[in-house]
Amino acid sequence: MRLAAGAYICGEETSLLESLEGKRGLVRAKPPLPAIKGLFGQPTVVNNVLSFAAVPFILAQGGHAYADYGMGKSRGTLPIQLAGNIRQGGLIELAFGVSLREILEDFGGGTFSGRPMKAVQVGGPLMAYMPESQWNTPMDYEPRPAWRGYRPWRRGGV
Repeated sequence: MRLAAGAYICGEETSLLESLEGKRGLVRAKPPLPAIKGLFGQPTVVNNVLSFAAVPFILAQGGHAYADYGMGKSRGTLPIQLAGNIRQGGLIELAFGVSLREILEDFGGGTFSGRPMKAVQVGGPLMAYMPESQWNTPMDYEPRPAWRGYRPWRRGGV
């Protein structure tokens, strides 16, 4: 375990490695991938806290039990942060496959102001705004043709 800069960009694995090496946290060009040339030029595997958080459940209940959550190739759970003009903000963890509409209405309770939502920013400040027409789409890692392969909820912020 090592502590790096708390910058938003350091959520990307190569910028995190740059930060850990004492450099400015900028994204590295690939190839080479970190598994070939990573931290201090050595092969490196980067795991995020979400991976480590799943380990106790998997050890206690088994991998099959964890894989029962989710859908398709997106197995397990996704932590989601609700923030902004939302009645019930906070952090929730749900199985992949839940729709954005379910998250906003059932868990978020709609807007704090009571005004109707027209679009929602999903995935953090560098990600997409989702119009209401796409709120019934399941949250998973599968690409959607309408999004040209873009998966806006890789970061789990709404």
